[in-house]
Amino acid sequence: MNRRRAWGAVIAVAVAVAPWMLSRSWELPATVTAHHWTRTWIVFDCVLASGLALTGWLGSRRDRRVMPVGVVSGTLLLVDAWVDVCTSPPGLEFHQAVVDAFFELAGAALCLLVAGRGVASTTTNTGASVDDSARPLRDR
Repeated sequence: MNRRRAWGAVIAVAVAVAPWMLSRSWELPATVTAHHWTRTWIVFDCVLASGLALTGWLGSRRDRRVMPVGVVSGTLLLVDAWVDVCTSPPGLEFHQAVVDAFFELAGAALCLLVAGRGVASTTTNTGASVDDSARPLRDR
């Protein structure tokens, strides 16, 4: 599949998701019991912690792989903040979720900043590599 068709397919999926989202908004129940709630969050938090540790380690080594890992870690923090705020009950728990979200959003911004700096440190305006870690090991 060539790039133009691949991008076209991605756009088609994005367009197809809109009616699906509308139908889900009418069909989904207002409340639901999650039978594996604890397990879900423990695994999510393990993945998040691993991503954050890997982002820090790759960033400290100025490794170009920090770019996708930092973006994923930042995105996971954004999702964590959003789900915590949206699923917390009114009152003190909601206020605590908002405070927690502040720190999660700051962490997400930091991860995205590290990922962005990874882009800046590994390429020039012409796209040529300027960072030794961007070259394959066999070329070092």
